[in-house]
Amino acid sequence: MPSCAWRPPATSASPSGTRTGSSATFTGCFAQGGHVGFSDLALRACPSQREDRALRAVLYHSGAELVTDWPALFVRHGFTIVDRADIIADTIETWDRVRAAYEQRSVEAVHRYGHRLARRIRAQIDLIPQILAKYATFPVLSALK
Repeated sequence: MPSCAWRPPATSASPSGTRTGSSATFTGCFAQGGHVGFSDLALRACPSQREDRALRAVLYHSGAELVTDWPALFVRHGFTIVDRADIIADTIETWDRVRAAYEQRSVEAVHRYGHRLARRIRAQIDLIPQILAKYATFPVLSALK
């Protein structure tokens, strides 16, 4: 089980390979008065082991990697949050479409992965909306340097 202590994950968005590196990169790119818009999925707390397995299987990240307080991170790097919203509720319906697509292609999934693995993938996909509703935030920020 991953430690619940926040550890910055590697991301393609940052040269330093961390989530904190992403906001540090913004700091260097923006002169005083620079404006940035930002959004990303984050968790407020670590999920259970079962939930974490589903996250890793579907999102390719453990829960501990996603625990981030983006607004606080931006403020720590010298930004002022001008406007913010949390759109996690608006993203949950996306998973209904993912489940529908997986169901439509269930024959292909069984052919490709076998019955057992196809069922496991489907069960993990089914858990994601519940996990996100329980732990996730999807902040949309407008920040000023």
